[in-house]
Amino acid sequence: MTEQDKKAIAALNTITYGLYVVSSRTDEKVNAQCGNSMFQITNSPRKIAVGINKSNYTFEFIRASGVLAVNVLRQNQIAYVKHFGLQSGRKVDKFATTRFETRETGSPILPDALSFMDCRVIVPSCIDCGTHMIFVCDVVWGDVLNPGEPLTYDYYRRNRT
Repeated sequence: MTEQDKKAIAALNTITYGLYVVSSRTDEKVNAQCGNSMFQITNSPRKIAVGINKSNYTFEFIRASGVLAVNVLRQNQIAYVKHFGLQSGRKVDKFATTRFETRETGSPILPDALSFMDCRVIVPSCIDCGTHMIFVCDVVWGDVLNPGEPLTYDYYRRNRT
């Protein structure tokens, strides 16, 4: 890695954003991953964008079903980053020991999360970014579930064990 690569990565690390559990389903299975690329586009109509690596198992679920949910984590949920982000759903059933609920789309909602957005993908609006896909979505259901502060990537980096 060059010195300029290191400097550019350091600059990228100054961008503030949250950590989320992005979930989806197929007809018979559910899966989720930890993600950090999500933002609100508009609030009327309610639209968000979510970036997902095309090699991730959750990407396959979203492409097949056209639905996803974004679970906004709380600062005390750093353990979810390891559980949903550092192992693949191809090898581990991440929901075997994790309670979840569903709403309109059937995508898993974590009842202990700060909040959630249940979404339908707007297929013609999605953007292929090479290794990743940006899914543009209609938020069909959302709610704040618990009090707390959102988990940011910066907080995670400073407090992970």
